[in-house]
Amino acid sequence: TPTEPDPTLAKKEIVYAGRPTFRWSHTNSIDKAYPAFELHIYDSAGTTVYNSGVQRAPARDANGIYEWTAPVYAGMVTDQGHVFETTNNYFWSVSMLDAKYTTFNAREEKKTLFRLGTSGNLYDGKEYGSIAVRVKYFGPLVESPLSATPSVRKNLIRVQAFTSPSFTGMPVGEAFVTDVSTIASEAVIATNAVIRGVPIGNCYVRAFIDTDADGKKADWESWGYACSVGDVTTVSVWAPKPVTVSYENPAPVATVFIEDTDTDNDGFPDAWEVAERGSLEAQGPISGNTFFAAVNPNLVRDTLNAYDRVSPALIRSGSSNYPQIVQLMSASPMDVAELLTGAGATPLEETTTVRIKSFSLDDGLELEVANTATADADSVITFNGTAEVQLSLVCATTPDFSGAVEVPIKTITISSNKTVEQAVTSEELAAARAQVPDARFFRAVIKKQ
Repeated sequence: TPTEPDPTLAKKEIVYAGRPTFRWSHTNSIDKAYPAFELHIYDSAGTTVYNSGVQRAPARDANGIYEWTAPVYAGMVTDQGHVFETTNNYFWSVSMLDAKYTTFNAREEKKTLFRLGTSGNLYDGKEYGSIAVRVKYFGPLVESPLSATPSVRKNLIRVQAFTSPSFTGMPVGEAFVTDVSTIASEAVIATNAVIRGVPIGNCYVRAFIDTDADGKKADWESWGYACSVGDVTTVSVWAPKPVTVSYENPAPVATVFIEDTDTDNDGFPDAWEVAERGSLEAQGPISGNTFFAAVNPNLVRDTLNAYDRVSPALIRSGSSNYPQIVQLMSASPMDVAELLTGAGATPLEETTTVRIKSFSLDDGLELEVANTATADADSVITFNGTAEVQLSLVCATTPDFSGAVEVPIKTITISSNKTVEQAVTSEELAAARAQVPDARFFRAVIKKQ
């Protein structure tokens, strides 16, 4: 008879975290360290909510305790098609496994009660919060249909938060879209997912359509992440946009546009191929410049226009005529322009960025001009073609620059193909300083006229 694991998680324990960490010991006559384990979570009715499957056993600590943090999150849909709620009581049980004992051995008397104390509110002093997410999708899977029912995991939209902008490692929180009825609506822009139990700090949010229902994002599955698409003042529109959870602020809101992928470059959305044909191999490549038009003839009119209208409204008011909206759809801007206009495309102008490369009162101010669509945090100006740039010296009497005076020095014309070396000389800076004789602290600024 196999010996029974001895859970050390206290009875009726409230777990103040987005993910529960389980600790247990395993007493046996020869002090054997078993190489594997399997852990189950049950609801109050005894139904299995989560099954870890066979996992490699963690190393025991000095007291012989195993510790393992399960990949289940407050509000997520588990592998059994249940929502792991923050308001329910649960039980857990674990079995140690080896070559002889290979199957889970449930013991009713060893089930241990716990619940998540993760409402998403910060006011109880616990270091976690929540992120409200607005997910939009206009692609062909809208008609598949998408799922908002936990028991129907195919085409369920999973929403995850990471601490890494590359979305590597384990998420720190996961939820799902609970209402897909307006996900393709331009008129209704509302929160349709809430990630709870998120630690304080910066997080990065992504969403994907779990077409194969395995709970993991595959390369071919449709997905997107929170970024600055639609913000005409931001250069790095494709960089993941951090969402800050803090004690001072209410739940932040992240907006995610989900896009279809085409990893086999055959002109069809991968998710549509899998849904309609069963695999990526069953559908051959399409001829001509289609941009998915053969799958959804209304895609150009409906989807591109919808993104063009909805994105700026969600993120920031201003012009929606932004080439990144086109690039977001995973196609050549030239191809899409041809589809939209019915004629040859006009090449897009390169985006030029200008930043202060160096600044000192003794050596003057030097600018750097680059033809790129992305730039670092020091970049303060972007334009196409030519721009009038004003250079100024900010003078202050205190290091916090309170009551500072901005002294214009001069205005220069910068072209996309021009290199600016010394834009302001030390003599020009000295003349500007002389206008605020009491100043002891200085910084340079540049502005587009």
